[in-house]
Amino acid sequence: MKELAEALLLPKKVAVIKCKGHNVGTDRVTQGNNAADQAAKQTAGYMDRTEKTVLMCSETELQPEIDMTRVIQLQNKASPQEKSLWKARGCTETDGLWRGPDGRPILPPGLRQTAMEEAHGVGYVGVAQMMRNLGNWWHPFLKDMAQYLIKTCEQCTKFNTRPTIKPELGRYPLEAKPGKEIIIDYTDMIDSVRGYRYVLMCVDAYTGWPEAWPTKKEDSKSVIKFLVNQYIPRYGFPEKIRSDNGTHFKNQDLQKVEAMLGLKHAFGTVYHPQSQGKVERMNQTVKVKLGKICAQTKLNWLDALPLALMSIRSSVNQTTKFTPHELQTGRAFPGPHSRLPLVQHEEQNLTSKAYFHELQSLVSAFSKQVTSQQEAGKHTPPPEAEWVLLRVTKRKWSEPRWTGPFQVTERTSHAVRLRGKGDTWFHWSQCAAAEEPQRSLSEIQTNLQEKSTESADSETDPTSTKGAE
Repeated sequence: MKELAEALLLPKKVAVIKCKGHNVGTDRVTQGNNAADQAAKQTAGYMDRTEKTVLMCSETELQPEIDMTRVIQLQNKASPQEKSLWKARGCTETDGLWRGPDGRPILPPGLRQTAMEEAHGVGYVGVAQMMRNLGNWWHPFLKDMAQYLIKTCEQCTKFNTRPTIKPELGRYPLEAKPGKEIIIDYTDMIDSVRGYRYVLMCVDAYTGWPEAWPTKKEDSKSVIKFLVNQYIPRYGFPEKIRSDNGTHFKNQDLQKVEAMLGLKHAFGTVYHPQSQGKVERMNQTVKVKLGKICAQTKLNWLDALPLALMSIRSSVNQTTKFTPHELQTGRAFPGPHSRLPLVQHEEQNLTSKAYFHELQSLVSAFSKQVTSQQEAGKHTPPPEAEWVLLRVTKRKWSEPRWTGPFQVTERTSHAVRLRGKGDTWFHWSQCAAAEEPQRSLSEIQTNLQEKSTESADSETDPTSTKGAE
């Protein structure tokens, strides 16, 4: 830095000229620019691509070559119990070398882990290819060891495809009256109209009555406004609100308001929209209705939304066999079709009290019929898996397919909570059954060798012999 500062102070005047770089030519500007560029590269120690590149790698420990002498030495280290098993399986010893019934050398203890890893290879092949790669060796449990190695292989566990747990199709318990439970969800309309792009959809779990609130953003502020200014003043306080795990529903602001109003919020399983199937289906139905209405009337979706909601509220639901308006109000939706003079109705002048009791009995009759149409599914016991792998929902091809294994802490017939994953519920269809983490094949062989050594030492120890006498 000192030399650079002194060099900058030498000239009395400095001229800064901008010229186009990386040019090919013979003029003085191009030659001067290229010369300055070359000097800067040399000073910085830049290596040109055309120069020879030397690749440095760390020194690796080479495995000793395997010959029959070394195989015999390793076979002699086998425990007496293992050699007894070899004899029981028809193995023979010739010139100190143990061979299997088919004449192949027996895979000795000190060579098994290396042979297994080499057979598995950098391509992480399966059992069939491993057995072919190990074709020169014999062992009574060769295939079992190959299967165990693959089962405990970390990369195979995370990347291999495997079936997920599939619970039986179930239903949410049917509510006994309107307004007790609502399901909410945001849907993106893509096209912005007067600044509104999203719709906050709300469906009554009992009647299927839809409410749609256009919003400019997907945020908790719009949810709070909808509940406080729109839904509650019209229909009262619901006992439960169900939604997905989006940040606009699962945040402190909305939780504080719900706590003040005495509302209970239940969240579905993550990455499983079927948990909110009723409102997801309503999103699709509303968009289909809007598409038809907009195509016919040339209205935008914001102006056509009330017409779509009116059509849904007055249409018979295939599940309940009633319209949402009938279940909500106890009477048919008033319209031109209800005023046709085809059937003579005797008009009754009822008092308010008599009308209330008649309406109450009518709604009670509706409720019994709806209950018979929406019988809850049979109770099925939850899956019995104690350890599971969790599927990675958003992944690149080069990233693991599974995470875990995780231990199951809580379970229902369709969802599960996992140790280390907080209070989030995961659907069983996102999990694959796994076994409790086990020791690797090398750890098992090391423990067996240690026990064999301890057993041999105890047999040769004179102190232990005297104690036994």
